[in-house]
Amino acid sequence: MKESMNINSLISKFNNENILFLQGPLGPFFKRFSKYLNKNNKIYKINFTAGDFIFYPSKYNYKGSLNNLKSYLDNFYKLNKITCIILFGDTRPIHEIAINLAKKLNIKIYVFEEGYLRPNYITCEMTGVNANSLMSKNKNDYKKLNTYKENSKLFKSSFKIMAFYALMYYTFSIIFQVFYNNKNYHRPLNIMELFRWFRHFYRKAKYSILEKNVDNLAKKYSKKYFLAVLQVHNDSQIKKHFKDKGMKKFIVKTIKSFAKNRANNNVLIFKHHPLDIAYTDYSNIINELTKRLGISDKVFYIHRGNIPNLLKNAKGCICINSTVGMQALYHNCPTIVLGNAIYNIDGLVYKNDLDSFWQNAHNFVSNYNLYLKFQGYLLKNNQYNANFYLNFKEFEIGN
Repeated sequence: MKESMNINSLISKFNNENILFLQGPLGPFFKRFSKYLNKNNKIYKINFTAGDFIFYPSKYNYKGSLNNLKSYLDNFYKLNKITCIILFGDTRPIHEIAINLAKKLNIKIYVFEEGYLRPNYITCEMTGVNANSLMSKNKNDYKKLNTYKENSKLFKSSFKIMAFYALMYYTFSIIFQVFYNNKNYHRPLNIMELFRWFRHFYRKAKYSILEKNVDNLAKKYSKKYFLAVLQVHNDSQIKKHFKDKGMKKFIVKTIKSFAKNRANNNVLIFKHHPLDIAYTDYSNIINELTKRLGISDKVFYIHRGNIPNLLKNAKGCICINSTVGMQALYHNCPTIVLGNAIYNIDGLVYKNDLDSFWQNAHNFVSNYNLYLKFQGYLLKNNQYNANFYLNFKEFEIGN
């Protein structure tokens, strides 16, 4: 059985580079990563918030506006002879400017993102990730590949660590905002963010009580329910790569289509994103619309539940471009994609419209051998057996 790529595999790619780190995932991952890079690399870091600084201190701190960032970076790239930039998430306004300029100057671009194959992988691709990835959408490019079975290390849950890093990031960014321009950040950086994190834990505790029997819902309606996957409301993947631009429109579109085309014994379950609990509550819009359409008893809205179990028992999965879609394919759950996703490939997902999905999902059979080959491509090219929030010792990296 082949070993999956680990952080060592990624570190080995960098040799004799002048590297600029931009914004990273919450926490010290970029700082830790830079320490393992070969000594023949010259490393720079630009911080845009106090949260960036606390996890990766640097003498380079940008306080200007987005309008002036291109000029600043152009000068920085040339003055320091930058040959490579490393960043997390390619749709942040800061990073879009940095990437577009780097392309013009033939500077290498490495983009980190959460793993396409979760929870034991992180993603790193050159040029772009998700909908900006250069990966082919042509099934024939994967059919000729061999299947690949990984031998990866499994990691413990890192949610609490990530939540702690998030709390630190927002706290320092707000307290020391006078030294930076928080308006450049891709999400609001104000005192409300701290309040929302406390609200997150309150609501999570509340749902653990109110929805303690949620697993019974999947058992009761086994193979009779469709799972609609909600994403973070201000996720740039929604804003940039979904034509309807928002979760509310996705919810309304899905409910109306289900009401018009469903079979009488089918139900629809909306699964809330765990990181969006503090920000959004779609109860009112779902209750009002389903009541008006006369299907209140056929639509459920949940915040808890084991995703693999939900997918195993589902009749079909509706998503925009969530990585849950990859899990759905793994569990042989018929899946339709409404946004721009890397796995939106003929043979893997249902390619007709949503209105026909409700009646035909059970007849659609995803090509599982094609999925294994696609998964193998990911494992050999851009998935690394690691975690952004755990200590690097967890990855068995040598000094």
